[in-house]
Amino acid sequence: IQQIFSNRELFTVKYYLNEQDALDGNTNTIASQNVFTNDTKVYIRIESDKGCLPEIRLLEFKFGEKIKLNQETLSVNECDDNHDGIYSINLNSYILGEFINDYSYDYHFFETLENAENNMHSLAPIQEVNGSKTFYVRFEKENFCYSIGIIQANILTPELSTTLKDRII
Repeated sequence: IQQIFSNRELFTVKYYLNEQDALDGNTNTIASQNVFTNDTKVYIRIESDKGCLPEIRLLEFKFGEKIKLNQETLSVNECDDNHDGIYSINLNSYILGEFINDYSYDYHFFETLENAENNMHSLAPIQEVNGSKTFYVRFEKENFCYSIGIIQANILTPELSTTLKDRII
């Protein structure tokens, strides 16, 4: 627990294992660097030098089994249907069977691994791909830790024949 907010030098921060100690502001604190191996609630007391009332915030550490995916990375090739190098893909079509075997999981698509890890700025499942693009899929299920899968989408553009010509028969 290094930094909860900016301008830390303007505040005194104390960590407690129970809410009453945090409300009281007593000396029954825990170290700012600690190792937790079970689900743990940590109460953070933030005191200002300016005489303001202290703020109490709850930080919950949860431990659990990570969702097991069928595979971590999926590479898909799709053929460009009009020779412009761009293809519209439905990311939902790569989930069932490729990463998971049933739809009891929640999942969302992201453009970056950082966004997937932080669960921010999710994408719509329909995406236009030009050439190659990587997507990250965050899978969640109650009582499990999230997992992230990767979809590497490659758009293949066929070459037009210079020998064969369109003919009406």
